[in-house]
Amino acid sequence: MRSALAGLHVGVLGVWAGTLLTAGLAAALAFPRMRALEPTLGVFAGMREHHWSIAAGHVANPLLSAVVVGQAVLAGAALATFVGARWRGGRVLMAVHGVALGCACLLAAGHAAVLQPAMARELEAYWSAARAGDDAAALPHKEAFDALHPAASRMMIGALACTLAAGVAGCVRLSGERRV
Repeated sequence: MRSALAGLHVGVLGVWAGTLLTAGLAAALAFPRMRALEPTLGVFAGMREHHWSIAAGHVANPLLSAVVVGQAVLAGAALATFVGARWRGGRVLMAVHGVALGCACLLAAGHAAVLQPAMARELEAYWSAARAGDDAAALPHKEAFDALHPAASRMMIGALACTLAAGVAGCVRLSGERRV
């Protein structure tokens, strides 16, 4: 049972890392491609510019919002399986594993509790004003959203790095446990 939980733990970390990587790649592909297409959106016809950003945002936002929820579920599963597995192995490796997992969970929690709500408010206000064709009201919300974006990206990249580090540590610990 312990090895099964340890294996499940490593699998959960792999899914978590894959989720973050996939969402980041999807956004990294959607925005430049949409910009190159130079779309004009009928619903936002009153807005003079940024149609490409609005279009790409409508594609990427549901995915990125799902990642926030997914991280919460996966963090809970990773913590439960980490604790339940009762790992064997050296203290240094255990510390690396635990610290990496803890940092990933803290980054996911901070993103969900602080950044995501603020970004969602700004994005909704931006899109609402843009739908109404009110550039003057829309652009400050776009700027506020854009100002939060680098921190959100860093948090997701940090969570990715931490889940990968915890996963590697878990694999090493798991392989050591099977030899015992």
